[in-house]
Amino acid sequence: MAEGLVDHDIPTKSNLEEVTQSYLDALISSSLIMVDHILCKKSMPFSVRIKVCYVHDVVHDFCSEKAKKAKFFKLMNSGARFHASDFLHHRLTIHSDDGQLHKRCALFNYNKCSAGSKHLISMKVSGSHLNSNYSTVVVEPPESGNSDIKTRVSIIVLLPRIFKLSKLQHVKIDFCSFFEVEEEEGEEEEEEEEMNADNIMHQPKLEHLTTLSKVVISDHEATSDVLEKFPNLQHLQCHIKEPIDPPTHGDWPPKLDVLNKLESLIAMYEDVRSYEYAELTDKIRQSNEYYFPNNLKELRLYSFPLLRPDLLSAIAALPELEILEFMDCKFVEDEWDASEDIYQSLKTQSLLMVNLSEWQVDTETVPKLEELILKHCDHLWEIPCAFMDIHTLKSIHLTNINPELEDSAIKI
Repeated sequence: MAEGLVDHDIPTKSNLEEVTQSYLDALISSSLIMVDHILCKKSMPFSVRIKVCYVHDVVHDFCSEKAKKAKFFKLMNSGARFHASDFLHHRLTIHSDDGQLHKRCALFNYNKCSAGSKHLISMKVSGSHLNSNYSTVVVEPPESGNSDIKTRVSIIVLLPRIFKLSKLQHVKIDFCSFFEVEEEEGEEEEEEEEMNADNIMHQPKLEHLTTLSKVVISDHEATSDVLEKFPNLQHLQCHIKEPIDPPTHGDWPPKLDVLNKLESLIAMYEDVRSYEYAELTDKIRQSNEYYFPNNLKELRLYSFPLLRPDLLSAIAALPELEILEFMDCKFVEDEWDASEDIYQSLKTQSLLMVNLSEWQVDTETVPKLEELILKHCDHLWEIPCAFMDIHTLKSIHLTNINPELEDSAIKI
């Protein structure tokens, strides 16, 4: 469904999910797909009772052969040689463990990038080495005596290469970036056109791109110009990297409202200064303006060091927001006063590992809330009593919480 394999010419009374379900039902009834079921009431919808789907080896081999001839997809593992012809496939998945992908793959060499890459509509790149290089950064404290610590980061740079992929719909590359984050020592810099606001303006828009995952968004002055090149982006998963020095331009935090078709945003905050001096976490610059797309339906924020009231109010102002999640985030003085805000469309609210001790909510704060999820909220002792009067609330999920918090949930 996400890749457009479901026929768009659907009956006016059926949504895309219902048509997709009818496709699955037809495959099951014809025995092309076999299913295992979970133990549940038979009154539940058939799709809910499906645990796993699988196909017979004969069907799998037949489909694989057809897909190979049609260049439907290609899977490449570590050690495989890369060729320009690989990008004649419509879907390409690459897994690399050695961290040298950007050197060996034609896509990541601008001068060798083939025109055949215009056929590519989905690309996923993953690898344990890419993940570990970036996410397990360890820096010794000042008292260790080591004053010259450098972290080597291997990041795949998307620009200007990505503009050659005119048919691209889905991109998922572990820790990629629009711009060069850090020049590696001892390596010759590839001769490429410098990416700035002026020449980005002349690049074509990627009209088909709907999903972009794992990209690092830095404080580069042309970030907003790049985002404007993805007019139909619907799903964005990103790492927002706080700069060490204050930016000289006014586009920080990034203005995401240029993505006016965006429906889902998953953002992890990264403060590079906190790796060196933990005490600087509380000195992050305050912004009085946050820009989110009005169409946003799902927002998940991870590791945000301070959820300031102005940020929370900007989130509350999103008219279509249905899912909101905070994980490993810090509230100002461990408090969240949401009594003056109205999350008019919110249906699911999740708080995971937050430092929240005092929470104020009015009955009109979340008038349509159906699901409340609280996990590892060690400092929260009570669910606001206003939740008792929210008649749409169907369930409260609690994991690793204080007994007092559980008692307040039972009362609701």
